[in-house]
Amino acid sequence: MKETSLIVDMNREKALTAYNNITMYRKYVEETYNEEWKRKEEYKKMKSCCRRLPVLIKNNGLINAMGFIKSKSSFSAVDGVQGDSEENSNPNKLNVYSYIYSWIIDGLVNSKLFDDVSEEVKIEEKVLMADNKTYQLCIKEILEWTIWYKKHVEVMLEKES
Repeated sequence: MKETSLIVDMNREKALTAYNNITMYRKYVEETYNEEWKRKEEYKKMKSCCRRLPVLIKNNGLINAMGFIKSKSSFSAVDGVQGDSEENSNPNKLNVYSYIYSWIIDGLVNSKLFDDVSEEVKIEEKVLMADNKTYQLCIKEILEWTIWYKKHVEVMLEKES
C-alpha cells in the first residue's frame, strides 16, 4: 500500500508542477503580448510543441530532443526576428522552446535520478554520461512529465487559441 501511495504522490506532483508551469506560461504571455492575435499565436505554438514533444523524444532519444529544443530556445526576440518594434525590443523575451527546455531540466532534477544536481549543465552532462539503464529511466520520467504537460496545455489553452 505504501509503495502505491508513493507512486500516486509522485504522479500528483508531476501533474501539479505541469499545471503551475502552464499557468506561469499563460501569465507571461498575457503580460508580454498586447494584441489578442499574438497571444493566440503563442498558445498555438505551445500546444503544438507539447503535443509533439513525446513523439520527438521517442523517435530521436532524450539527448537529441534536448539538443534540438535547446537550439530553438532563446532569450532574444521571438523566433529570432529583429526589428525596432516594441515586441522585439525586449531582450528578455522567451520563446516556447525556452519554456519547454526549462521544464525538461526541472523534470530531470525533480526525478532524483542523479545525485547533487543543481545546475543545467550538470544535468545535461549527467544524462549524456548516464549508463543505459539510467538513460532509459530518464526517458521514462520525462515522457511521464510530457504527458501531463500535453494534457494541461490541451485543457488550459483550448479556449485561448
